[in-house]
This record gives sequence, structure tokens and C-alpha cells, in this order.
Amino acid sequence: MKKDQAFRAILYYKGTKGALEIACGAACSFALYRHNEQVFYLAAALLKDHFVRAWSSRLAESILNLGRPENIRLVGLALGLDGILNLSEWWCLWKNYSWGKWAVAVSSGLLLPFEIFEIYKGVKTGRVMIFTINLLAVVYLVNSKLREDKAGH
Repeated sequence: MKKDQAFRAILYYKGTKGALEIACGAACSFALYRHNEQVFYLAAALLKDHFVRAWSSRLAESILNLGRPENIRLVGLALGLDGILNLSEWWCLWKNYSWGKWAVAVSSGLLLPFEIFEIYKGVKTGRVMIFTINLLAVVYLVNSKLREDKAGH
């Protein structure tokens, strides 16, 4: 099956976002190891407002408020887990599993209410962009899978 541009864009988005989140999670651990907590707090504050899903952003915010090194490890873990989720979604789509589009649409769609809540609390450009991208991806994947299923029967 030839992948169209929208599908490829979703692939790039999921893969890139997942890899960056895992790298940021590792950077959190490295910053702690090197006892450079100021760098960590700056990076975590930027990430939690603009580049991660609402659930991991909420967790990061709670942990940052506590401010202990063991909590910083949890921020890195939250980033890493969100990265793994994104890379899992990327893998399902890249391998073109018959259930992959449904799995990604459901996993992304279930997190949209958290995104809406975060936007409601305070509109931030990055948060609105992430919500819009995820919403468009869910709509595209559901429509694409429904068309495939209809054509296949």
C-alpha cells in the first residue's frame, strides 16, 4: 500500500516526537547525574508547557513543584513513557498492521480530553498545536481505516 502525504506526516510526527521525548527523559537523568538541576528545571518547564501530552505535562508540573532529585527522575520517566507510547504508535503505523490505525486513533483520542483541559487552564501556542495535530491525526486515521474497511468488503 502506498502511503499518502498525510499518513507520512503522522509517521514523522509520531517518530520524531517519541525520539525527542525519550532523549529529553535521558537528558533529565543526565542533568541529575551531573548535579545540574537548574538546567533541568529550565528544560522541564519549557517541555511541560509546549511539547508533551497533557497527562505527562500534569505529572511533570506536580513533580517540579516538589523539587526533589528523586522527583526529577520521575519527570524523566514520564517523558520517556510518553516517548515510548509515541514510538509504539509510529511502529504500528510504519509496519502497516491491520489494527495499527485503530490503535493509534484510540490511544491518541483517549488523551484529547486532557489536552482540552490543559488548554482551558491556559492557552499556550504549543499546547494548541499539539492538540490540533493529534485531533487531525485521529480524524484522518479513523476516516482512512473506515475507507479501507469499506473497500475491502
